[in-house]
Amino acid sequence: MKPLNKQAYFKQAYKEDPSVFGKYLKKKVMKEIKEGLQAEWEEQLEEEGKKMPTKARQQTLIMNAAYKYMTTHHDDALQAMKRAHNETLERAATVLVEAEESGAEESGSEESGSEESGAEESE
Repeated sequence: MKPLNKQAYFKQAYKEDPSVFGKYLKKKVMKEIKEGLQAEWEEQLEEEGKKMPTKARQQTLIMNAAYKYMTTHHDDALQAMKRAHNETLERAATVLVEAEESGAEESGSEESGSEESGAEESE
């Protein structure tokens, strides 16, 4: 499996469980992010006649703002989390490959054993 870059890791982890970043994205920070975006949306609504973003789009914009906050204020922590995640994926992939290889070896030896017994029976 291909290792995730920092942004892909953040998006995946944030969608699965935003509390993973709770140590860095405190309630106060998230409130500021949401209020800032809400003010921006309302301004666009009044001045430019744009519609309010859908709830799904709002969540995406909040996630993007949270990512920007993390990279600006806690980039080292985000890099470490991404690195740990990629190492876990790599270990899991290695275990899976090893299990598949050992399973293939076992089934290969069973097949050759059954061929030999079949040859003996025909004699």
